Parts: sequence; structure tokens; C-alpha cells
Amino acid sequence: MMDDKIHGFFNDDETPVNSNIVPKPSLCVSCMHDDDPEQETLCILNRIDQQNAKDFKCFAYKNRL
Repeated sequence: MMDDKIHGFFNDDETPVNSNIVPKPSLCVSCMHDDDPEQETLCILNRIDQQNAKDFKCFAYKNRL
């Protein structure tokens, strides 16, 4: 039996996005959600959505310190 499910992230035009090469802004590195498996999908989607934006914004950001 073949698995017809498609996994991963896709742009609006249905082209696949390699989440491993989406840049991680410095804001993300200092966030307590960085490397949190429960937040990983949301963080990746936010970065994909803003990868060509001039200024990165994240309303879920919490300073890890």
C-alpha cells in the first residue's frame, strides 16, 4: 500500500519549501521557543512567511533570559 500523504511545507503556489535552508533570524536564536519541538512548526512557518521581508517580526517571541 502506497502512502499518498504529502508531508512538509509548501508555498502558496504549491512548490515545496526546504525548511532546513530557511534562514533563522537572530531574534529566533535568543527566543525561549528556539529548539522547542512543540513550537518548531509555528516558528518555521513564521520564518517562511517572512523570509523576504525587510524586518522580521514575531509576536510569540519571549527572551530566553
